[in-house]
Amino acid sequence: MTQPDPEPRRKSALIPIEDEPASFHDLSLHEEMEFARREEERRQKQQARISWMASVAVHAGILLLIGGVVAVDRLMTAPEITVVAEGPNEEPVIEKEQLIPQTAAPLPASASAARSEAIENINNNAPVVVPDIQVPVDTGGIGMANAMGVGLGAFGNSGLGGGGFGTPSAMSSRCSKGDRLRRLAEAGGAAASDEAVVKALRWLKKHQNADGSWGGANPAAMTGLSLLAHMGHCETVDSPEFGESVTKGLLYLIELQQKKGYIHTGGKDQNLPYAHGIASYALTEAYTMTRYGNRRIPGLREAVAAAISVIIESQAIDGGWFYGYAIGGDDNGRGDTSVTGWQIQALNAARYSKIAIDKLQPTFEKAVEYCKNSQGDGGGFGYRRDSGVKPSMTGVGCLCMILGQKDRTGEVKKGVQYLMANFTPGYTSGTVDLYGSYYINQVLFMRGGANWRTWNGKWNRELLAGQNPDGHFNKESGSGAANSDVAGGDADIYRTCLCTLMLEVFYRYLPATDHKLGSFDDDK
Repeated sequence: MTQPDPEPRRKSALIPIEDEPASFHDLSLHEEMEFARREEERRQKQQARISWMASVAVHAGILLLIGGVVAVDRLMTAPEITVVAEGPNEEPVIEKEQLIPQTAAPLPASASAARSEAIENINNNAPVVVPDIQVPVDTGGIGMANAMGVGLGAFGNSGLGGGGFGTPSAMSSRCSKGDRLRRLAEAGGAAASDEAVVKALRWLKKHQNADGSWGGANPAAMTGLSLLAHMGHCETVDSPEFGESVTKGLLYLIELQQKKGYIHTGGKDQNLPYAHGIASYALTEAYTMTRYGNRRIPGLREAVAAAISVIIESQAIDGGWFYGYAIGGDDNGRGDTSVTGWQIQALNAARYSKIAIDKLQPTFEKAVEYCKNSQGDGGGFGYRRDSGVKPSMTGVGCLCMILGQKDRTGEVKKGVQYLMANFTPGYTSGTVDLYGSYYINQVLFMRGGANWRTWNGKWNRELLAGQNPDGHFNKESGSGAANSDVAGGDADIYRTCLCTLMLEVFYRYLPATDHKLGSFDDDK
């Protein structure tokens, strides 16, 4: 006998009352699936109606506010932006773009000042009619999902807000403080790591130069590293606390690129490829992140394309890069693994920026092959294959191979085995190599497994102990020689940026890569 339905039968919008079964459990499997499907469809339509009504209300309020602004200030010529089309793999096509308002005020003193005024105008005064467009999320290209939800990685800010009204939820949800703490816990980190990052960023903010740069001896490289540290914690131009610092830093690098073609305050010396590679990486990552936010940085896209093109055209014969961007490499046509490390990180970020850059992919693939050829028989990597292996260069080589999706071919496994046998993490004991640790930390995190647990169990505590109460990091190695001394007067900024990036590895990962985190216990 069929038991009576314990609750009164409800009238369904999907199933007529006369056809509704006495109980949901009386449905056949097919009918049950159909019923569930139609219920889900009804729920989605209801949510869509609510979202549409909220959107209409928001836009109506914006238009009323804009109307009031226009009525008060008739001297301002409003920017006009017309979006023609946007496909899943295309940039919006802009027909009309007027960014800087026409006023009777004096011209800004610099290009940076002009762009700052333009950005504020976009954010506050632009009467833009926003179409109801769902921003596509390319899970294959940007790398939105893997075992820990890492990939593009960082769009929020200090838990104080999101990456912008236009940021897709699949991205912005990963930048909440709660999400960061979850990832820290899952990968063996501690809540203190996130607190340490915020302290470091606040110290960097206090030590930013008036022109938007950081440092003095090599401001292009220090500005690039500082921006990467900010974006690793989801701090973008939209961030309430750090947005101004990020904006000023980006404008400084853009202006430098426009003036010189490459991003370096000096000439074509041995520091050029480091400064240009780091700054290009930062600009490219910023472009990818700000594509979905509230604000646009004038000239950013063009600066990225030009900066990456410099890297491409400077590649040595063997696929690496040499000091001073000597085309062809040294006298024997060879590159240098240390120089190559920052170039391949910038190129990898550019691969996911959706900017069409000539010869980008073949240049990247040739660089990965160069790294592979720099590995010695024992698993370690050298400045080149015939120069002798080092732990720092092994970190560079392994990261290069991972970015090139070559981490399952055996080279990275051998490299990790070499690292675990020849490199002991430490911040105040012995001779500490922060530069090498920056690469090794990423490699071991991405490989996961017992080796990561062994490394992180010591290294994370060492980093936290090395931070001053004001946020910057003490000189490593105690009173002895320190690897960060190579930065000269910029050593405090250099050290703080590298340590911050290492503390962010739990949720920053590699923001423009689709590499999936694995657990490689076979590395032991």
